[in-house]
Amino acid sequence: MSTYVEKLLYELEHSKRKCKNYTYILLCADGSYYCGWTNNPIKRLKAHNEGRASKYTRARLPVSPVYIEEFETKADAMKREAYIKRLPRSRKEELVGT
Repeated sequence: MSTYVEKLLYELEHSKRKCKNYTYILLCADGSYYCGWTNNPIKRLKAHNEGRASKYTRARLPVSPVYIEEFETKADAMKREAYIKRLPRSRKEELVGT
């Protein structure tokens, strides 16, 4: 997990940031990536690791956050998610810095 992702999740957990919208990438236990969007990354990560967030990640636990981006609007976060999902794995790896 990058320092930026760790810092952002810490700040969110300790309520130092206002509610925004986020696009995120998770690294699954099988080495695959999962991309999604949320307005509460802490709650969403917990739901993923409890097997309650998506069928895809439920079969690939545990997952860990490797990339996150903030957006002012839900629409912008969703557009970015759709864009990232269309990228080949090599471009996703560039985003997460591997």
